[in-house]
Amino acid sequence: MGGGAFMLDAYLSELRALLRSLPEAEISEIMDELRSHVSDSATGGRLVDTEVAATLARLGSPAELASLYDTDRLLVRAQRTRSPWILLWSLFRWAAVSLAGLFVLIPVIAGYVAAGCFFIAALVKPFAPERVGLWHVKSDEISLHVGLMHSPPPPGEELLGWWIVPLGLMAGAGTFWLAVWFARWAIHRFRRTPLAPTR
Repeated sequence: MGGGAFMLDAYLSELRALLRSLPEAEISEIMDELRSHVSDSATGGRLVDTEVAATLARLGSPAELASLYDTDRLLVRAQRTRSPWILLWSLFRWAAVSLAGLFVLIPVIAGYVAAGCFFIAALVKPFAPERVGLWHVKSDEISLHVGLMHSPPPPGEELLGWWIVPLGLMAGAGTFWLAVWFARWAIHRFRRTPLAPTR
């Protein structure tokens, strides 16, 4: 066995150990894909030491590649699940290994926060009606107060009244749905398999 083949086997062996949480069939598929990828990169099909080393360096360390495969598996699961929390966790993992993941995570978090604010406004209004609302403070200014405040409400006219309850619930549900939809669309559109950047 040549040095290149030995180097590849050692790399795949370490990677296999790091991927042990995956099903065996999936691990075998990853091993075959990587072996084929390295062979395709070799000149004349021969595993020359320097070429194998260069290809493996482009792939990253086994730990880095295992993290990419774990994240990719989470993203595939996130596209199929109904749980928004699994989706959010998958985006955090994606953002840790990819700039694309970070650009997706930021607006999704903003959507979750906005939805939470709408829900809070709707749910707190019955218990503290004077503290939650949409106040018209001045002719050129509108102040939205959400949640329980220790200070008194601003002087002025409260515009929504009890309408803030159904409107807050609808706006919260709509914003939340939009954030989840955007996350799934972005995963479908921008997700790349671990080998894609090196092909």
